Amino acid sequence: DRRASLIKSALLMARITEYDNVNKIAGIEIERIGNVNTGDILGIRRNSGIIGRLTIGTIDRNQGIADQVPGSFMGGNIDIQPGDELILPPN
Repeated sequence: DRRASLIKSALLMARITEYDNVNKIAGIEIERIGNVNTGDILGIRRNSGIIGRLTIGTIDRNQGIADQVPGSFMGGNIDIQPGDELILPPN
């Protein structure tokens, strides 16, 4: 599938380091410093799919915080795990 191939080959921008399910925020480590900015919306890549999206909030050097984008998770099931990859989602 073409979309799966685009997702697999998308450049890794950041990675989830922790997720607070109560406050619905994720801690991230930025891999591409200077290419990730406050307000960016990144897709959460797991295997060859996107399980949801996050909006980048506060950034401090290579660390940051991101908020989930409501309605972007399949079936409303939010399962964000440390190690999940953040990419610029393909159109």
